[in-house]
Amino acid sequence: MGSKRGWRPEDCSLHYAPLCKRHANAIPTPVPPVTTPPPAAGNCPKDWIKFGEKCYRYFGAAESDRLLYKQARNACWAIGENHDLVSIHSKEEQAFLTQHLYDLGTSAWIGMHQIQSDEIGHDLVFGWMDQSRTDFTYWARGHPPPGTWKYCARLSYEGIAKGEWIADYCEIDKKGYICQRSTVKRKK
Repeated sequence: MGSKRGWRPEDCSLHYAPLCKRHANAIPTPVPPVTTPPPAAGNCPKDWIKFGEKCYRYFGAAESDRLLYKQARNACWAIGENHDLVSIHSKEEQAFLTQHLYDLGTSAWIGMHQIQSDEIGHDLVFGWMDQSRTDFTYWARGHPPPGTWKYCARLSYEGIAKGEWIADYCEIDKKGYICQRSTVKRKK
């Protein structure tokens, strides 16, 4: 075997297309079209992704679709009842959301926001916009930083903190955002 053939170590972040082999005279079998029925109760609508008892949708792949924090929350609310910016409650949910963040290609607002701080910017308290329990956090090193600015959290797409939460200024930069809705029907 020559020096240019065989297995070699590669950077795991590189993406290559799969290499397939078939006989030259093989005739491919046609794949029947997929017919998708409408989602049943408890399932997610088109373009939403299900995990556990929630459906998620990412917005902001196009720069023109990115919003300030408050605009992002209002956009989630405008979709319908029981829609809000995402609240994250487990490492499994965090990993799932991070995995799909790569498809979005940018950082995304999540429902964690600063609800109080003292006069000098210490003792910051954060909570979920949907009022759910803060039973899980995944802050990047050094976050949230002390300060008197109003902070909101984003799921980071950038650099060393990729997939971690960054406390960012709520009303300065436009970001992508993740909306959620429950698959469980609430009793009225």
